[in-house]
Amino acid sequence: DDGSRLTIGDMVVVDNDGLHGARQKRGVIALAAGTHPIKVEYFNKTGGASLDLKIAPTGRSLEPVQSSALKHRE
Repeated sequence: DDGSRLTIGDMVVVDNDGLHGARQKRGVIALAAGTHPIKVEYFNKTGGASLDLKIAPTGRSLEPVQSSALKHRE
C-alpha cells in the first residue's frame, strides 16, 4: 500500500512508488545460481498497510517468498 521498491543487487527490479491503494507490480531479472542481496523499501502514508513479496521461476506461478529463503546480513 502506497510506495515500495525492490532492489536485487544494484538493479531496481520493481518500482511501485507513489500514493495509491494496494496494487501488484512485477519485474523480471535473470539471476545466476547462488545468493543475491535484496532490499525491500516501502512506506505507508495513510489508511491500511500491506506488502507482499512473491517470486516465480520462469514458467511458474507467483508464490510468496518463504522466510527460510532469506538470510539477514549484518
